[in-house]
Amino acid sequence: MLTIQMLRKKVNTSQKSPFFFIYSIDFTYISDKMVFSGKWWELVGVSGMEMLTGEYRNKMDEKGRIPFPSRMRAELTEGSLMVTQSPDGCLWLFTMPEWKEFSSKLMESASPFNPNSRLVLRRLIAPAQPVEFDKAWRISIPQSLRDYASLKKDCVILGINKYIEIWDAEKYEAYLEQTDLSFREATEELGNICF
Repeated sequence: MLTIQMLRKKVNTSQKSPFFFIYSIDFTYISDKMVFSGKWWELVGVSGMEMLTGEYRNKMDEKGRIPFPSRMRAELTEGSLMVTQSPDGCLWLFTMPEWKEFSSKLMESASPFNPNSRLVLRRLIAPAQPVEFDKAWRISIPQSLRDYASLKKDCVILGINKYIEIWDAEKYEAYLEQTDLSFREATEELGNICF
């Protein structure tokens, strides 16, 4: 007979890595000859940005640095992100674990002999660069990526669960206007999702 009991407790360990869980496993194993019992404790960190959402507006300075909103800082558990181009003309940002998973899936599904695969890899994988947060929780966007996304001063930062988008504010407003009808049609196609 094997009995396992698991308890989960949320604890705040630090400002930079705020979400950790302690798992307690009580176990008892009874055999014909012996009884084993004890308790294991394990500290497990939750990394990445699994529940990162929100729309924020911040200003980029003349050096290309954008401060991150405090709510986003609370969700991020790492000191660096990977930034790359997106198909919509904005920038995508990933934590390193999310980037590794995303880029691995992309590489697995792409063939160097397929012209469309090569196009996607050149636009998403090749321009990707790591960026680190400074002490003021700003990231410095490389010039080539600023040019691609037409980032000027006013920026929109969007949390989209497992990744972040950074838009030029004016470009984002134009995008919303241009895609309003498409958005409504796309939501109607998701009619099978229930709450």
